[in-house]
Amino acid sequence: MAEPLPNRAAPIFEAAALWAVREGNTDEEWEDAYALDPDRGVAALSDGASDGIFARAWAAILTRRFVEGPPDPDDASGLAAWLDAARTEWDGHFDYRALRYTQQVKVRRTGGAATLLALRIGAEAPGPNKAGAIPWRAWAVGDSCLFWVRDNRLLAMFPTLRSEDFGPTPLLLRTHADAPIPAPLGTRGDCFPGDAFVLATDAVAHWLCRGCEGDSPPDWERLGGLREDAWKRRIEELRQNEQIVNDDCTLLFLRIQGSPGRFAGADDSRA
Repeated sequence: MAEPLPNRAAPIFEAAALWAVREGNTDEEWEDAYALDPDRGVAALSDGASDGIFARAWAAILTRRFVEGPPDPDDASGLAAWLDAARTEWDGHFDYRALRYTQQVKVRRTGGAATLLALRIGAEAPGPNKAGAIPWRAWAVGDSCLFWVRDNRLLAMFPTLRSEDFGPTPLLLRTHADAPIPAPLGTRGDCFPGDAFVLATDAVAHWLCRGCEGDSPPDWERLGGLREDAWKRRIEELRQNEQIVNDDCTLLFLRIQGSPGRFAGADDSRA
């Protein structure tokens, strides 16, 4: 069952979205996806698996459907029903009979697959909160990661905790009806106005995680202030210096409302 979301008079967060396509691909070949609803405090990010087919469509369906009507990932049967509805929508995305034979084979044998990272801010908490605290919950299947930041310092990351934990075969949600559904990992906490959440697909998350482990942690505020052109230049430099793998690179920067926004960083700032 999808969980109802409260309607609020003011947005819970403000958001900036940055993405860069894999080098050698066109923007139309970008296979990540995200969806945001600042008014209801919901965000979702997905990384489509490149070895599948119509991965971008699958990632977009997962993120949009989660934001529109999030399931309870702790309810296995409810999650399965939600995923079945998403699979039905993906099946309707293309005309199977019009596909090339090789595409038909890939639909039958592989299908689409993607990670999913989802965040709900302002959901009801089971117990009392500190004064002014805003409860949040996050779920993840795969290696897209969340970073929780306060005063430009990392408080926590989820679900991957070490750079060495990133690998070539993350858990994925798949379009095939007979594919097992990985149990989502979950976490929760209490944030405050001014806190930031950074959601990143695996290439960016791995780079950020390595930075957190070193002597020069990311400057989260500058990162959130990058404009699209500066972000793409930064990713290109990182690739040239072999500091990030050549993959689609997507990042969401969410600021909990109630603190002066600091998205207006210089467009050529270094993160």
